[in-house]
Amino acid sequence: MSQRDDSGASHETPENFNPVSYERDTYQPSPGSWAAGSPAPPPQAPGSQTAGQGGWTHDETRPRPQAQNQRVWPDQSWPPLKSPRRGRPPWVVPALAAVVSAGVAAGLVLFFGGASGNPSPAASSPAALSKKTSSPRPAGPVRTPPITLAAAKTVLLTYTSTINAADAAFSSSLLARADAQGSYSLIADHYRQGVAARSKPTADYAPSSAQYYIPLESAAYPHWFAVRVDNATTGKKPKSLGTQYLVFTQSAAGAGWKEVDQPDVLGTAPNIALNTAGYATAISTSAPGFARSPGKIAAAMADSLNGSGSMPVPGNLRDTGIAASWRHSLPKGSRVSVTHAAAGYQVFGLETTGGGALLFYTDTAQVTATPPKRKTLKLSVPGYYNSKQRLKSATLGFLDQFAVYDPPVTIPGMTVIADYSGVVS
Repeated sequence: MSQRDDSGASHETPENFNPVSYERDTYQPSPGSWAAGSPAPPPQAPGSQTAGQGGWTHDETRPRPQAQNQRVWPDQSWPPLKSPRRGRPPWVVPALAAVVSAGVAAGLVLFFGGASGNPSPAASSPAALSKKTSSPRPAGPVRTPPITLAAAKTVLLTYTSTINAADAAFSSSLLARADAQGSYSLIADHYRQGVAARSKPTADYAPSSAQYYIPLESAAYPHWFAVRVDNATTGKKPKSLGTQYLVFTQSAAGAGWKEVDQPDVLGTAPNIALNTAGYATAISTSAPGFARSPGKIAAAMADSLNGSGSMPVPGNLRDTGIAASWRHSLPKGSRVSVTHAAAGYQVFGLETTGGGALLFYTDTAQVTATPPKRKTLKLSVPGYYNSKQRLKSATLGFLDQFAVYDPPVTIPGMTVIADYSGVVS
């Protein structure tokens, strides 16, 4: 195809090239790359945020979740076993429906000449046109979705089936096919306690709804995506089990996707910012402009839990609950301490509407009890201590998983959105 310039000369119209293969691209620019002066792109409804989910921008005034009251069990040295799966159930997803197009997901199209695809002013004469290069301009790193929406639903479906089977048998080997890192440690320990206490397996469960957040990423691994789900038991009389976030990671090309974070939602959560294709934006741990540096958020939370920081802390963590229970039930003069630290796992972040971030991270906790001098302790912790033992000291290790809203640095409102904790050693 050719066109005439101001001098009347005829020359070739610049072509669009695929930024990955550098072959002629028959696609039009995506909505995110329309040039100035071009007709406005049609609205993109499929990838938009679901209405009615609730959320915050910096000017909203809706109530934010408050820390739950600290639970204390005055009648025993250990709280009743409560299945962590009821706070982190997987789900059966509806039939696989939409397949997200990955070909132009990032909306990146390269042009020769000016930004609109027409010859630049400097190239408006035949002499200038003869000097034009036939190669596209260099582009930055190509970011693509690590998984399609259809494939993410399949990951979730496989995860659901595996977890339900693992729960039914208290099987750590089956669990290892679905969970990794902190989530594996938390649930494997739940199985240990369940076997020791001769508990009955929990009922199967499934999602009543799910929202997927797939960030565009570079080729480097690990890859990840997050899901927000509303859970319910299966059967004739489904019972609502609340809402949680699940973070899935893939360690290398061809490796299986495994769940590594599973905090339970405490209240209203911020909306995740999505582009016109429906993809989220990942927040780097070194990204500036937030109330807390994403890379230091785990340490900042640990300091606050230890009493020397300024971050808001929830009152429903298992470690602080056990410490309170032991202080109440152990003999007078016993000492109980609880210490928190950053766990060292990866911090995952998603950009929220209004410029903030939702950060997923993990802390550790250690609770230690010592008796008065020349005395011993008697504790009942299934899988660890029984009431027949005489203990000179007792220690339990915990993991605390969090999802925290980190607002822009100029705006107050850092809030714990979700958490989950349990014994791991």
